[in-house]
Amino acid sequence: MHDGTGKKVAWFVSIVVRAPLLVFCAIFVLIGLCALYVLPYVDLSDPLAGLRLREDDFARKADALFKAFEEINAFWAESNAVQTAPQTDGQLFMTLLYYTDNDNVFTPERLEAMTRIEAK
Repeated sequence: MHDGTGKKVAWFVSIVVRAPLLVFCAIFVLIGLCALYVLPYVDLSDPLAGLRLREDDFARKADALFKAFEEINAFWAESNAVQTAPQTDGQLFMTLLYYTDNDNVFTPERLEAMTRIEAK
């Protein structure tokens, strides 16, 4: 095809000029076919589904890195925020308080009981 000055025009330009609706529909169908081809490889439940392919090596490495960060954050959250019972908290010493209804706590029987308890 030639333009008005006698120069030759590329074939795709002549198609776009003669049938723009046909070109638009062809592009739309091509995009739809590409989407149908890629759909099985995309995980739509993932918020990053449109940004990466599920089978891509870079995506797998990124997933592993994000999982490692989640594990580290969970570990630090557990170690910093969890309250432990006093019996399970690791300490080097324990304070025992002895009391009685009588005035004298240090009778020979009670001292023997205290020694047995403290030996455990």
